[in-house]
This record gives sequence, structure tokens and C-alpha cells, in this order.
Amino acid sequence: YPPKDISPTNAEEIPVVHVHIDVASAMSGVSLFGQRAAQVSTDPYMEWKFSKDGYEEDRSVGQEGFDQFTHLLTEDPNSVKSLVGFHVIRTVQGNPRLSLAERRIVTNDSIFVMERNGWRDEMGN
Repeated sequence: YPPKDISPTNAEEIPVVHVHIDVASAMSGVSLFGQRAAQVSTDPYMEWKFSKDGYEEDRSVGQEGFDQFTHLLTEDPNSVKSLVGFHVIRTVQGNPRLSLAERRIVTNDSIFVMERNGWRDEMGN
């Protein structure tokens, strides 16, 4: 969500949406399809950055490293919420299974989209 006054004349103030993608989110395909969609379908005066660091111990983000991100995609919001100030803004259903008793496909909360507390205020929205 870019600030309301972003235009080509003050493009040096282009907001950056910096998204951290955890392992489960990456395995769902969000890093392939989500990155393309975000960069094509959003405001041209907004920059998107995606990070999948943290899978290997030597590339770990670390507790203070989450401060650089505006948004997180995670399978466990409680592990992130306690570390830094983020809140859930959307939940994506996944893990489909067939319930014969209910005669339907059942899904569970699978990926949580989290936003850094106060980020919208920083952006002027």
C-alpha cells in the first residue's frame, strides 16, 4: 500500500515492501507465483523485495533481522509474533483432504500473511 502522495516527481521516496518467505510458504509455490503477481499487478511506484534467507543456519535471519521486513509469510504466526511486532492480516487455506463423513474437501489455516505493526502508519495510510 503506497503512500498517497507517491508520484513520478518524488519517486526517490518509493516505498519498499520487503517480504520474508518461510520454508512452508516457499514450498506452497508462493515464491514463484506470488512474486510475479506482486511485481506485475501492483502500483508502479512501489518496490517489492522478497527474501527466503534463514533456511540454512549460516544464512539465518536472527531475531533482530526481522526488523528489515514489512511483511512475513509463515506457517506459524505464534513463533514470529513473540519475536517481533507483527500481526496477521490474512490467512490462506491449505492442506486439503477429503472428508468422507462431510462429503467435501476440508482445508486448514496453512499460511499466515503478517504485517509489521505500524507499517501502514509509516507509509502514510
